[in-house]
Amino acid sequence: MKECMVVGYVFDGDLVLLIRKNRPNWQSGKLNGIGGHIELNETPIEAMRRECIEECGLDIENWKNICYMEGKDWELEIFAAKVSIGRIGKAESRTDEQVEIYDANRIWEEETVPNVKWLIPMCLEHINNPHTFKKAHFIY
Repeated sequence: MKECMVVGYVFDGDLVLLIRKNRPNWQSGKLNGIGGHIELNETPIEAMRRECIEECGLDIENWKNICYMEGKDWELEIFAAKVSIGRIGKAESRTDEQVEIYDANRIWEEETVPNVKWLIPMCLEHINNPHTFKKAHFIY
């Protein structure tokens, strides 16, 4: 059975909301999007909305499914959402992992989970120009 997860990137203009990860070990100390496991009988969009509330206190309804990734024993749905100006600043850390805000155009300078450096620009492009592509699919 594959491990099913979601991750999402919240944008306020060129600002992006990220989490400084403590776990799993390979992500410790690095930045990643908001997310986690999809629970039993939960759709990916429901999981994304729940994870965002649990991790940073924002209830975001307008998530867009941008990308799907799969490996031998895992599946990951990637989401993005654009929020009204200033709303991103209302996010607060609700777990032991710190919520942080970054300039999406300077993400290359930060210590991130490796694919975050290309997922953020891809998600931002799709949020700003939704007709550039339907949904990306990556197989590892």
